[in-house]
Amino acid sequence: MREVPPGTWRQCGTIQEHKNLWEWAKETLTTEEIINKLLMDTDSEGRTAWQLAAMWGNSQTSQKVWEWTEENITKEEIINEFLIGTDNEGRTAWQLVVMWGNSETLQKVWEWAKETLTKDEIINKLLIVTDNEGRTAWQLAAIWGNLEALQNVWEWANENLITDEINNKIYQALKMREFTFWHVAAEQGNLETLQKYMSGLNTDRDK
Repeated sequence: MREVPPGTWRQCGTIQEHKNLWEWAKETLTTEEIINKLLMDTDSEGRTAWQLAAMWGNSQTSQKVWEWTEENITKEEIINEFLIGTDNEGRTAWQLVVMWGNSETLQKVWEWAKETLTKDEIINKLLIVTDNEGRTAWQLAAIWGNLEALQNVWEWANENLITDEINNKIYQALKMREFTFWHVAAEQGNLETLQKYMSGLNTDRDK
């Protein structure tokens, strides 16, 4: 049986390229091989094709790969390998999208998470989970200056966490460097992020 060249699936640049390879795979590979060699295969950074598509803001490809994933693997595998699975840096797809993706992809990943995860899992595995350097998605959005992601994650956190939890879990110091979120934003020189942070504090104070 013909093998999938290493990295071919992940390196497809367009939705059509993914569709063409998918059709070839269905005709050539077993279901187990499709799962292991395409859907769950990871690159040297520990990222699947779906995580890469989401990370780079390729909403059409991430949507299609998600659909193929739902057709072929269990809900438990989707949760563990895709939604809350981490790369070599300890970052989930959610955190990668917050850093690199666009608002459309971020919204889609959030919708998929709400459809698939429990509220406790959303809180603990998306909103307050940290990478290997102790940074939450919100902190990563601040560091990378992704103001749109910062606003979206803040709003979704407000929907799912009480104020004390937000203060304790999201604003808290980076575990390994003992910096608060405020220090992180200041260190990176993100003036707009600092202003957004202060706006959030003022809004909470007025409630």
